[in-house]
Amino acid sequence: MHPAPLPARRAVARRVRLCMLSTAPVRFHSMHVAVAHITIRVPESRSLKTRRQAARSLIQRIRSRFNVSVAQDAGADGNLWQSLTLAVSCVGASADQTRSLIDDVVAFVEEVRPDLELLDYQIEVMGGF
Repeated sequence: MHPAPLPARRAVARRVRLCMLSTAPVRFHSMHVAVAHITIRVPESRSLKTRRQAARSLIQRIRSRFNVSVAQDAGADGNLWQSLTLAVSCVGASADQTRSLIDDVVAFVEEVRPDLELLDYQIEVMGGF
C-alpha cells in the first residue's frame, strides 16, 4: 500500500487545523456522583473467613448486576466478624439517575441475600462536576 499523494495529506491536515481553531462554544454537562455506605450484619459468620466469603459473594453479585463500583470498607468493621460495610458509588448525568441506581442496589442487597441483615445505609449525591 502506497502512501497518499502529498496534496491530499495537506488537505486533511488543514481540515484538522481548522476544526481545532473553531471558536464554537463547547458545552459541558455537569456530572453527579452518588456514594452509599451500606452496613450489613452477617449473623452466621463465626470467623473472618466466612465474613470475607459473604462479602466477596455479595460484591460480585452487585458488580455483575449493576454498573457500579463496590468496595469493602475495612476501617469501619475491622475487628467485628459479623459486621460488614460496603461502599458503593456511581456516576451519572443527573442526580435522580444516580440516586435511583443506588436505591436499586440497596433493594437488591435486601432481596438477594435474605440471610444478611441490612443494619443501616447512607446515601450522598454530589453534583456540579
